[in-house]
Amino acid sequence: MPRLAAGLRRIVFALSAVLMFSLPAYSLDESKITDAEQLAATTRALLQDIRSAVSSPIITNDKLAEYRSTLDKLRAGVNSAGSSLDAPSAELKEQISKLPQAPAEGQGEAPELSAQRKLLTDISNRLTGAQSQLQLLAVEIDQSSGQILATQRDRFFQQVFEPNSSIFAPSLWAASIEG
Repeated sequence: MPRLAAGLRRIVFALSAVLMFSLPAYSLDESKITDAEQLAATTRALLQDIRSAVSSPIITNDKLAEYRSTLDKLRAGVNSAGSSLDAPSAELKEQISKLPQAPAEGQGEAPELSAQRKLLTDISNRLTGAQSQLQLLAVEIDQSSGQILATQRDRFFQQVFEPNSSIFAPSLWAASIEG
């Protein structure tokens, strides 16, 4: 599981980078988008590692609890990173709306204006894609956490209802009387 620990460190680093860049200056900084995309890729890889580990029949209850805790942290980080992209997204939409209307089909547009419209639209599409990836990851993390919870619950009930000697069993009393 050293790969899992290294993955968690990468997630924490990427998350802190996303949060650091998303503080009050809401300028159009594409590094925020890149950081969110990298966070999504790293989180997806870590989530896959956790899913693989959890699917093992010999995984311990302690490991299940550890993975569930890790998933809770990942969910919080992904949600936070997604929320940090809301302000830049709104700013981009505002800037796009301030542009003059696109000309009708067949009419020309100033090259600078066309280039700016294309640039802003491309950045907006990347930003929307990054937000969608993070939202999807949050759902996948919730599903994985639910699967771990179901496994923990099943194991608990197996232990509770596992047949064993009762306190009223004569063999238990006979063994204690003998010595």
